[in-house]
Amino acid sequence: MFQYSIPFDKYIPPDWLLDSENYPSVFFIDVNWTKPQDYHFLPGTKFTETTASPEPTPLDKQGVHGEQTRWVVKHVAKGLKNNQITLVSAERKSNSPTGVKLQSKDLPAALTGVMISIEVGDLVVINAGPGGNSFVCDELIGPLLGKIVVNFGGIIVIAAGNDKDTLLSTSLAPQAVVVGAVDTNGKSQSRYGPDVTCYGVTPYNLPNYDKPVEFQNSSAATAYTAGMVLMMLNYAKSKGRILTSREVGNILQRCSESFDILDSNGKALENGFGLLPNWKKLRPAINELIQLAI
Repeated sequence: MFQYSIPFDKYIPPDWLLDSENYPSVFFIDVNWTKPQDYHFLPGTKFTETTASPEPTPLDKQGVHGEQTRWVVKHVAKGLKNNQITLVSAERKSNSPTGVKLQSKDLPAALTGVMISIEVGDLVVINAGPGGNSFVCDELIGPLLGKIVVNFGGIIVIAAGNDKDTLLSTSLAPQAVVVGAVDTNGKSQSRYGPDVTCYGVTPYNLPNYDKPVEFQNSSAATAYTAGMVLMMLNYAKSKGRILTSREVGNILQRCSESFDILDSNGKALENGFGLLPNWKKLRPAINELIQLAI
């Protein structure tokens, strides 16, 4: 069973009884996918195909970070169909013998492929980053992300990165949902600061054959938030409204509980003001937005 390490019931995903057909298409940009045949793949992307193994995918095997992301999203956004998902690979490591993490050479091509395929209201989840930072700050990648939002009407959910430091200021932040992570005590598990839209509480325990697998930091928080966003988009579409990326971010922030982010010693961090979305407030906020537009 999927266990959330979250202290209050209001942060557990509710059953909204959503119609699967109202989910938008979602593009997962991550690394090291397995390759089930009932998923879409963008042309020209690279995948790590595992050897034949029984279901479920062994989530504790090295190199299945993308599988963990996909599993959490589908658990939160119940009813999301495989044919609504496109898997996009973005390798994060260089080809050097040391394997030092560098800027992904595949991500610009991956984003270009997304722009060819995306429609207004579709979701792009970017759960990869260079050296613990977020691609939201990258001078090459940032403009491409902005183009997906402004020119193509996509919604972006992106990890804040796992370095426990302030997220570098970025003009893209108000247009994207940038997700950080804290533990159950509010201690920082990722980058933080005013350009982080909201946070998730991690780790999560994922099921496996004979032991739980811990999924943590901004990767886990981003997957959880992406599932939340998909449910928001589904609900809004059922009411005849397609949300924008900026609207999604604004709703998440307005419907959040505030808290102080702490360092490893339990001391409040400078610029460490955080927001944790409250499920109970989301649908009323979407209804209010729809009513204002009438």
